[in-house]
Amino acid sequence: TPEERPAPEPSQTYTIVSGDTLGKIAQKLCGGFANWTKIYDANASVIEAEAQKYGKGSSDHGHWIYPGCTITIPSA
Repeated sequence: TPEERPAPEPSQTYTIVSGDTLGKIAQKLCGGFANWTKIYDANASVIEAEAQKYGKGSSDHGHWIYPGCTITIPSA
């Protein structure tokens, strides 16, 4: 019989609020501040599009994030 594997955890979404940083979100939902890059990498297109909507050339690799933007939190 094939080895049974647990189903992957569904991705969680999070809507950015004022005062958030990717590091704070990672600390709260992703096992530690240093995991902010995983969040950025999983959401780069959304984060960059939002930055452009607000007149920025880029988000500066996730430095500029905006309230109301919904991102996906990658599973551990």
